[in-house]
Amino acid sequence: MSISTRTRFEILKRDGFRCRYCGITAIGAALHVDHVLAVANGGTDDHVNLVTSCSGCNLGKSDVPLDESRLSPHDPLELAREHVEQMRAYLDAQKAVDEERGRVEDYWCSVWFSVTGNDPPAAIRWRSVLSQHPPERVREAIDAVADASWKLNNAKSEARYFYGCLRRRVEESK
Repeated sequence: MSISTRTRFEILKRDGFRCRYCGITAIGAALHVDHVLAVANGGTDDHVNLVTSCSGCNLGKSDVPLDESRLSPHDPLELAREHVEQMRAYLDAQKAVDEERGRVEDYWCSVWFSVTGNDPPAAIRWRSVLSQHPPERVREAIDAVADASWKLNNAKSEARYFYGCLRRRVEESK
């Protein structure tokens, strides 16, 4: 028997539009309504036998009951090897992210130098600045430092002025 559109919606709503197996939301994947105990195995369309499931979990589960596995038992040595490979892949990805962040920070240091004629103050934490402010705002603050360079006599005052410009622009945008 087919599940009505209304019942589907009520199940999705009850489960917070989130896959009950992996937790992904409707933003991340198409959601289905799944029979916990498959109709092929005697399950019904009763709401207690229905859950929200993303397409990946639903199609992957098929008609296999959740308490049953069709896989052979895991070899602990193979699991350890797989874990090592996952960790290597993670560390390689993290290294690539760190290298890219370094390139971005180097770019902004070169922008600072080209605009102000000075190296950027060591007190500027580029990673933090760039995670909190869009590039246009950062560039405007650097330009403001360059325009005020006649009254800024050291790196500490440049950094303070830079952060003040960023703060002011945030307040203006509210």
